[in-house]
Amino acid sequence: MADALFALIDDAGGVSETRRVDPADVATHKLAPDGGPRLRPLVQTPAPAYAPALEARRLTYTVAQHQVEEAWIVERLPIGAQLAAVKTECGRRIFATLPAWKQTNFLARATELTDKRAGGASLDAGEQAEWDAMQALWNWVKATRAASNAIEAADPIPLDFTKDELWPTPPGA
Repeated sequence: MADALFALIDDAGGVSETRRVDPADVATHKLAPDGGPRLRPLVQTPAPAYAPALEARRLTYTVAQHQVEEAWIVERLPIGAQLAAVKTECGRRIFATLPAWKQTNFLARATELTDKRAGGASLDAGEQAEWDAMQALWNWVKATRAASNAIEAADPIPLDFTKDELWPTPPGA
């Protein structure tokens, strides 16, 4: 006969492990503290979908006299962990478009162009186009941070917070 899934009941009346056993080999004389058999058929429940960045899922068991039933519990992580997940997504998006080395170069070039203008000189057409592109990129960074703030303020934070529709599109993308 085919193996079936069974739960082993420990001395405290809980499930200590699950194992595959041929039902014909289950010893009915080995009893658990509640008087039921030590090995009981396990009724499985499919694991539910969940958002690992915001939720945790854990498996629990309901021990009945002649069988054990699985139950999944999905719970939100503490709010601090959820906020950190959103901030991480925000940072991932910003750094994907504007990595640290590019930010350093961006800042240095913006300083050069600002100094030129502060000295009374005008930007030529190429410099102005460069300035406008940098300004558009910086506006996108601010909009991305604002989107992160809005998602963090939601109650509850949406499980699909990584969807592109919730975030601004980088310039030129």
